[in-house]
Amino acid sequence: MTVIERLRGGKAVVLDGANGTELEERGAPQTSDAAWADCSATHPEIVRAVHEDYIRAGADIITTNTYSTGAHVLRTMGRDEVIAPWNRASVDIARNAINNTARGREVLVAGSASPFGNGAMRYPSMDGAFTWGEDDPNLLAANYREQIGHLVEAGIDLILLEFLAGTAADIEIGVAVAREFDRPVVASLSATIDDQGTAILTSISEASEVTLGHETVTDTVQRIAGSGVDAIYAMHSEIDEIDAILAAIRAAWHGPLGAYPNRTGYCDGSQWVFTEQVTPQGYAARVQRWTELGATMIGGGGGTTPAMIEAVAGTLKH
Repeated sequence: MTVIERLRGGKAVVLDGANGTELEERGAPQTSDAAWADCSATHPEIVRAVHEDYIRAGADIITTNTYSTGAHVLRTMGRDEVIAPWNRASVDIARNAINNTARGREVLVAGSASPFGNGAMRYPSMDGAFTWGEDDPNLLAANYREQIGHLVEAGIDLILLEFLAGTAADIEIGVAVAREFDRPVVASLSATIDDQGTAILTSISEASEVTLGHETVTDTVQRIAGSGVDAIYAMHSEIDEIDAILAAIRAAWHGPLGAYPNRTGYCDGSQWVFTEQVTPQGYAARVQRWTELGATMIGGGGGTTPAMIEAVAGTLKH
């Protein structure tokens, strides 16, 4: 059975862990606007090594280092000329890691495309200046289409819409564009729990802070459930809130479900600080609960490590 068949059939699939925080831990620089996006050009050997360690740990799917390589980020920086090369280089690096490490085991490449970049959703105004919260659905679709096009041409196996937050309408745009391409589509929702215990989409403030949004996860999933997505993740959400978020997704979605939480922490300038110590064994113990809630695809977001993914693989595959 192929990985895609396992994914669509609700069988166990091991995802990778954090790219950005792992790159930071290994000495790769974070720029002020594009996070670790340029590492695929400046430090490809570190990016490849991170992928290779996740493959050795048992990951069935690795994610390209393209969270912040969308046009809305790089064009803002005046770096139009690197949009295509950085996206394509990131896919090439992931492929090289598989060739070096998988030893005949099938490992897929998920192409990450996000409306956010280093915490910011940005839309260019009519005069070309980038502003906050100026929603232009056509520009959002164009940004997705440009980045996903580069990723597909470079050879990704599936499309990961990463850090979907804000509004259900924006998420629907991302899903609709991704469905234009002949690849499976995974929608990953970023959410938190409000004071009433309801799972709510997160939003991003003008200060690049993750804040509470206004739309519930269950209502959002109801809107995209029939759109042709192949799987839905709870992603870039706090680890202690994943149980409730998975339950909220499952209330409106009976397809493949994934968990990809962040460790609890915050970004202090250009470095991440994690306030909760999670051991690989402790992470694996949580995996048991997530599988009981219906998750069959499990990996990790910010702050997770290859050792944690090895523990996930040991739990899911035994």
